[in-house]
Amino acid sequence: MKPGQTVALGVLAAVLICIPWAARAQSDGYLSSPVKYRLQYYLGASLGAALYPDQSGATAGGLDSMYTAMTPLGPGDFIASAVAQDQGALGAKIYGGAWITPNVAVEAGWVSLGSIGWSGFSANTTGSFATGSSGSVVPHAWYESVLVGFDSYGLRFFAKGGLYEASTNLQASSFNFNTGAGYGPSQTVRNTNGLVGLGIHTSYGQTAMRLEIEDFINVGASSSPEPLIPPWRGSVLLITAGVAYLF
Repeated sequence: MKPGQTVALGVLAAVLICIPWAARAQSDGYLSSPVKYRLQYYLGASLGAALYPDQSGATAGGLDSMYTAMTPLGPGDFIASAVAQDQGALGAKIYGGAWITPNVAVEAGWVSLGSIGWSGFSANTTGSFATGSSGSVVPHAWYESVLVGFDSYGLRFFAKGGLYEASTNLQASSFNFNTGAGYGPSQTVRNTNGLVGLGIHTSYGQTAMRLEIEDFINVGASSSPEPLIPPWRGSVLLITAGVAYLF
């Protein structure tokens, strides 16, 4: 018998021997089609720090323009303002979503970006007008985002992008040292913009630990929402850690 015929007969014999085992495995379900991916839903909460950009220059400029409009000034009799602003606050979020594939998820949630305060002093060059001012910036937002990630060594790394709708309470109070008059206006402004972020999570059974950083772009008002409230607008960085439940 030629070598080629020997090899062919050997392969045929092996195939014939395997047929009963393959049929049994098929009947037991071992060779069925791959299992369809099941959506992995999750709910979570996180706590951390909200970091604010320094907008004291913009706030001072807003005070200058408002006080200049309020008081008659002669040539060169301009307003000078000095403003100090907090740049950190306690932030928190609650969220829920689903990994619709092992690499793509959709998520929605609510975030509190904390509360920061500012204070300032404004005066004109002649000293006929001087006022002390203070206020607060308190934003929170709803958001929707898409997550894209991958698993490595038991960790899931992801990037996210989406949109938010923020509601920001801007409050101001001032006291005119010359007239003794006080003012305390408050206004809530809304704005919509984008958010981006990066994160890591690891799961233990149905519990997941999550760490992420998100940038909420240009929260607040770019112009004075009403007289005597200076504008505040900036991107807020939210760094949080928390726990999610998987189901």
